[in-house]
Amino acid sequence: MGDDGFIKIWEISETKSVPLKVIENAHRDHIRCGDASAHSDHLFVSGSYDHTTKVWDTRKDELEPLLSMDHGFPIEQVLFLPGDAFIVTAGGEFIKIWNVASGGSLHHTLHNHHRTVTALCLGSKGTRLLSGGLDRRINVFSLNTGDYALLQTLCTSAPVLLMEFLHKFSYIFA
Repeated sequence: MGDDGFIKIWEISETKSVPLKVIENAHRDHIRCGDASAHSDHLFVSGSYDHTTKVWDTRKDELEPLLSMDHGFPIEQVLFLPGDAFIVTAGGEFIKIWNVASGGSLHHTLHNHHRTVTALCLGSKGTRLLSGGLDRRINVFSLNTGDYALLQTLCTSAPVLLMEFLHKFSYIFA
């Protein structure tokens, strides 16, 4: 995935430097993020500055997305929630949760940042959604209740561009 709007798929066990598949013009603008399904070896999602997130199936010969959703802002980060029934996108000041099982309908919108949301990750073994942004905040949301309640806000000294959760110790690296 890259700035050219193309998605290239390689088999890393192969010694060839030629991709297995190339999806030309997968997006109309820079592709900024992607995530692979934890439950299906063939599904992945891409997010772009063209405001769209798209779900792809590598088994399909026709290189068209299974779903395409419009976030409304350039997408900085995308990820599958546990179980792959929902996808989360981050862009602008918004986090949007999409229901993949219902054809990509918008399920929920979170607006708890004051500047662009740039980072997403899952914490506490998939029971928490964490978001970080240019507003120097890390927000922690519950995935248990279905209402995505804001549980905690952590303030940082600089904008958050990337973060990861270390499950063994319940640490956030940002």
